[in-house]
Amino acid sequence: MYADVKTAAGADITSGTVKVSLDAASANAQGQASLTSIDAPSSTNNGTALTVSASALTLVKYSAYGNQTMVIPSVGAKVASFVIQAGAYEGVTIDTINVDYATSGVMQNMKLMMGSTQLGDTKVTLTSTDATDNVFSVNLPLAANESKVIDVYADVKSGIVAHTIDTNVGAIGSSAVTGTTVYHNSTDGVADVDMQTITLSAGRIYATADGSKPDADIIVAGTTVAVNAVKFTAVNQGYTVTKMRIESAGSATTSDSIGEVILSYKDKAGNTVTKTGYLNSSSLVDFTGLNAYVPKDGTAVVTVKVTIPTVPSGADSGDLMRVDFNKDAGFSALGELSNTAITHSTTEANGNYLTEVEGNVLVVRKTRPTITYLTDNMTTVLGNGQKYIASFKVTADPAGAIAFSELNFSYSTTTGVDITNSTIYLYRSTDTSTALNSAASLTKTGTNKLGVVLTSEEEIAANSSKSYLLQGTFTGVETSDSFTLNLIASTIAADYTGTGVDVGTTTTYTYLAGWENGGILWSDESVTGRTSASADYADCAYVKSLPTNSWTMSN
Repeated sequence: MYADVKTAAGADITSGTVKVSLDAASANAQGQASLTSIDAPSSTNNGTALTVSASALTLVKYSAYGNQTMVIPSVGAKVASFVIQAGAYEGVTIDTINVDYATSGVMQNMKLMMGSTQLGDTKVTLTSTDATDNVFSVNLPLAANESKVIDVYADVKSGIVAHTIDTNVGAIGSSAVTGTTVYHNSTDGVADVDMQTITLSAGRIYATADGSKPDADIIVAGTTVAVNAVKFTAVNQGYTVTKMRIESAGSATTSDSIGEVILSYKDKAGNTVTKTGYLNSSSLVDFTGLNAYVPKDGTAVVTVKVTIPTVPSGADSGDLMRVDFNKDAGFSALGELSNTAITHSTTEANGNYLTEVEGNVLVVRKTRPTITYLTDNMTTVLGNGQKYIASFKVTADPAGAIAFSELNFSYSTTTGVDITNSTIYLYRSTDTSTALNSAASLTKTGTNKLGVVLTSEEEIAANSSKSYLLQGTFTGVETSDSFTLNLIASTIAADYTGTGVDVGTTTTYTYLAGWENGGILWSDESVTGRTSASADYADCAYVKSLPTNSWTMSN
């Protein structure tokens, strides 16, 4: 049974309930076969009571889009987001959306978007007063109980004095069945629902060292290595870094140990991008045309790599290089919302929070050693007489053989305990009958320091290892005495052998005492007819895994 829900006078019924009943009848039906008369129905039958509800429309601020901070100016800024929903019983077609507290003195080019679909036309010029609605004519049908998220976009003008944007929104439509006008607020549809608060501020970009910046290290010629990592942080809007200056801070002679300079970063789509350049005569390279994307209130890292030529191709063993990001020249980043660039000359007040990012010192070598402490043949019990006091392994990098000619140790003891100088010898673990040094070669280099100068170089083939034992004779040991030995370490110097290059700090590579006083004096064998003073011979600066632990014995 179908009927219009109206009164007898033809007025719409907008509330309450309606119910249809089938009244009892008498002898109003006859059987087709028996021809017997019956009552159909014999008693009154009531239909289901139906609740009458007027068409409804609700509009609320979208909770998934919170208050925002945006820059002045901003292009295409999302200044509001709301959810509009038809009532549960009847669809509604939205024909008008009103936005106020959005004036021409603050914004322009306002538009409504539902996903990628624009609703109505763009309002180039907005109203001049806060309380006057900006009226958007739209055509948005909603089925019963259907909802849609609508975003409000606008350009925030430059040079404005406003500190916040607080828009209001309202909506008007008509019911799908009766065509009755429906308001979000049941009265007039004016903009009265508070939207998100948009705080206006200057955009900022920061540059600092990222935690992935390589430590001071030995780098092997003929490889491509990371030398620096610059972390950019964007505040209030995203930025695209378009220009960067990278420079070599080492001496002019180190430039021949740097081939390509490579930047690696991600673009806005998340793709990894690499850009390649070469040092000019001023030992710097200006990168342009970059698209390194830094998201709003997020970070992005630009990794700097260099290719190191082989020694025969021009790299010099012993070259010290440091590769820096220069904040004072050749920089530009374009604001995503403001479409305004921050450059190296932009003031801090206008968003430039860049800092110089210096790389750590890297030492070029043809190959390098790794030292590992061992426990083989060691004891933790201290007593008078002959003992093994150190056990360690030296490994050559796969890039080439290494040689070493001197080891330097320091030790600490309780009062009265000493180690006899003329009894200390270094042996290969595979041959403890042949000492690698003589008593005459063994001298103390200072209080409680032992210098072991080998009779001849020890050579270790590429990608192989040799293990060693250091033996000495103790005197003066009594109950509760102890002895601790380690390869010499010293306070990290700010200036590496007078080059003016900061060596930085690291936990993986320990900068030890100066020339021939470090833990190991070694060569990468890149110089023919080498001596301990030739460029291929080095102290233990940055020797990988040089142990910071010690061998300890106690009684």
